[in-house]
Amino acid sequence: MRFIVDGEAIFTLKGPNDDTYYDVFLYPGDLISVPTNTRHWFTLTDLRKVKAIRIFESKDGWVAVYDESELQK
Repeated sequence: MRFIVDGEAIFTLKGPNDDTYYDVFLYPGDLISVPTNTRHWFTLTDLRKVKAIRIFESKDGWVAVYDESELQK
């Protein structure tokens, strides 16, 4: 989960198939939960800043999974 404290961003989630993407515009006070194993990323808006509090299910936290093919889109 992410709670947006300051700034703004576009949070993109990849849908269950390879060609569906969902862009969610996030602003201060917004909370978003990401389903397990869902590819996702932030894109900054013209404001160029976002501050978020991240909440994890376990104390292990988050581990990045980079997909170079996704970065090219």
